[in-house]
Amino acid sequence: MVAFRETYAELHELRSLTPDVKMLALTITATTSTSQTITETLLMDNPHVIYENPSKAYIAYSVHYMDKERSVEDYFWWLADELKEKKENEDE
Repeated sequence: MVAFRETYAELHELRSLTPDVKMLALTITATTSTSQTITETLLMDNPHVIYENPSKAYIAYSVHYMDKERSVEDYFWWLADELKEKKENEDE
């Protein structure tokens, strides 16, 4: 399995930290089957799906390549810390 997909499959862990936070999944080439897998992996309940041509002037994204020698945690530690802190504050 490609590293991206292995990492993607772990994104559901974010849902356990912030179950009520909205989640957005974007894809440009997913088949119907892959879209269903994404929905299930991200634990999305009854998602609103929009099929739209991605060539829009007001939509932009960037891609940052991750050094294969570093772990995903090296890149996203700040996000996990922020989510944990938010959950702890809500539990108080």
